[in-house]
Amino acid sequence: GAIICGTAGTNKLIGAAIVISSVIAKLRGRKYRSEFIRNLSFKGYNNGFPEDGILGWLSRDKAVRDAYAADPLCGFCFTAGGYNEMFKLLKSISGPEWAAKVPQSLPVYVIAGAADPVGANGDGPREVYQLLCDRELTDVDCKIYLDMRHEIHNEIGREEVMDDIAGWVLRVAEGKAEATVL
Repeated sequence: GAIICGTAGTNKLIGAAIVISSVIAKLRGRKYRSEFIRNLSFKGYNNGFPEDGILGWLSRDKAVRDAYAADPLCGFCFTAGGYNEMFKLLKSISGPEWAAKVPQSLPVYVIAGAADPVGANGDGPREVYQLLCDRELTDVDCKIYLDMRHEIHNEIGREEVMDDIAGWVLRVAEGKAEATVL
């Protein structure tokens, strides 16, 4: 089975992002760290949470945001080449072409926060779910968690998320197919 968490769904601007990152990588080098690309990629995510600082889009839990900000392995700026590869990957995993490659017998659980700007507040994950339903997968579930932001496993109420994941994994491991949408 596969659990898809915090997906964006289709992004109409991904083609432009690929071109911009490619041009910057060619002009400045693939290892150049571009704050311009970083701002284009992430800055808008926090528009709905200005009172929570620049990382408000990640989680409502201030302790999680503080730990993220303090971790030297988090929050760094990708290279122009890194952004370019990420954008190409995002393009390849969003849309009907990707969904057509998913085996119909693969159990899939799409989960996300209803206040996650990466997934357009639940619209992106619902789009992915619908693509998989259109593909007629035999076991596809979707749950969008009310008020949760991008990192639902690091959110206030994360116990519910972990319980739901454990329940889904156990159900799939036992071979009981009963798709639900919450």
